[in-house]
Amino acid sequence: PGRGKTHLAVAIAYRAIQNGFTARFVTAAELIDDLSAAFRAGRLAEALTAYTHPDVLVVDEVGYLTYGTDAANMLFHVVNDRHRRQRAMLFTTNKPLNHWGRVLHDEDLAQAIVDRVLERGRLLTLDGPSHRTKHLGLDDPTAPTPSPQVARISGIHTPEFPEPTSARRPDIRGPATTSEGQIVLLSRNVAVDSGPDQRENCRLGFSYILNARNSAAARSNSMRLASIASEP
Repeated sequence: PGRGKTHLAVAIAYRAIQNGFTARFVTAAELIDDLSAAFRAGRLAEALTAYTHPDVLVVDEVGYLTYGTDAANMLFHVVNDRHRRQRAMLFTTNKPLNHWGRVLHDEDLAQAIVDRVLERGRLLTLDGPSHRTKHLGLDDPTAPTPSPQVARISGIHTPEFPEPTSARRPDIRGPATTSEGQIVLLSRNVAVDSGPDQRENCRLGFSYILNARNSAAARSNSMRLASIASEP
């Protein structure tokens, strides 16, 4: 976790929306629970349209939570329909693909799901330390031992974990600056053409599984707050 899988998937879906496509984001647990409830209520076909009709579907966190025994059946309905219509799918997971059968409670259906996703798709493995715990150096054997001292969040001394700010407050003296990180998005099989009218057309005939067993943060965002003198 913490390598930027969800951030990258959302960025691709957002790019599709900017170019006139429809997109939907949902966690695997939400999708499975929603379709399972619809199946029990006798309205599965109606509920499926929310996941089969968008041009791009992002299914986040496959394998994070425990699913019901019908998980593979529910997910297969979505994947099979989108595969036939050649509509883009993106999955994020921290599980190896050969463990999806264990996660979804059906080895055969899990294999059929992965087979359809990867027929015209790609498996991307993001390497690197977790962005959430990067400041602790847990993935860097050469990093110094974290200080046991309690971090200061505010006060007259420079805090260890600065508070982000974008403007000077009228009741606070002293400069406050923000340095925003850059987001670099690299995605294969995404073609962007600029026509004479400067409109971009994005062709998304692809599928992705973003695997983060050893993945890297999709962005690096550092923020610094200058020391602020407190009111007397």
